[in-house]
Amino acid sequence: MAYESDAVLQQFDVSTLAHYKAVGRPTGQDFPNGTFTTTTFGAWTVEAADPNDNVVGSLYGLQRQGLPAGDPELQAYQEAAPDQGTTTLTYLDPLGRPGGTLAQGGSTAADRRTVTQLDIAGAVLQIIDPRNLTAFIYERDMLGRALHEVGLDAGETRSLPDALDLLVVCAEAGLSLDMAITRVGREMAEGAPELADEFAITAIELGFAPDRQTALQNLVRRTDMQSLRALVNSLAYCERYGTPIANALRVLAAEFRDVRMMRAEEKAAKLPALMTVPMILFILPTLFMVIGGPAAIQVIDIMAKR
Repeated sequence: MAYESDAVLQQFDVSTLAHYKAVGRPTGQDFPNGTFTTTTFGAWTVEAADPNDNVVGSLYGLQRQGLPAGDPELQAYQEAAPDQGTTTLTYLDPLGRPGGTLAQGGSTAADRRTVTQLDIAGAVLQIIDPRNLTAFIYERDMLGRALHEVGLDAGETRSLPDALDLLVVCAEAGLSLDMAITRVGREMAEGAPELADEFAITAIELGFAPDRQTALQNLVRRTDMQSLRALVNSLAYCERYGTPIANALRVLAAEFRDVRMMRAEEKAAKLPALMTVPMILFILPTLFMVIGGPAAIQVIDIMAKR
């Protein structure tokens, strides 16, 4: 295994070494800093391990274990070491389509399982999150188009701007799109598990899909959400015309926040009209009883004494 010289890397950026199986499926990447990723294909599963999952046995880790205490490189290794074994396992159906994920927590957290139920054409029918709650239910027509969507909450819509901000940070830090999506999925796991699982599946597909657009379009097909469709279209335009991804994502995040604010203002504007009927039926009668009740009792007493 050999890499380019320092002069070449300084001029043309950092390169990685990709490994493939005989059938052309990627099995991992080696990075110049000594870390590596692995992808293990089973009969019904695909297990993906990022550099943190493999850091203990990597050249990166061996080179830093002997450093003196307090060295920043040693501290970085010690921070990554507990993530050993926290791989993401994707379960496949008989047609090879992702039907669920298992984010293994290793020694630091509990495992998190997500189940995706598909119809015969591969369209998503429902998604069950790690809490064992049905997060999304889709009703589709005969052409597979989503007619109705029932969601447990608005996790994707609410958290997508934050995820885009993290993607901007990762892109400006020099991470590739694959690594950036993987990192964002890991960071969003606690706050938005559904979005994190979708990003994890997309990161895996980016590794073995024939082209990047296929994996991104699969994300749109699985979620069928307008916001994620806009994200995928923005990434496609950036790749086609050479626009910086960070700038496009920053603008998109601002737009999503504006949309979220407008929806909140719309709900607030509807509140007085929605409260009118309950107020007339339940609140005003009680108020009249509290105000007029004592006076009515006094009138009854006076009339009874006469």
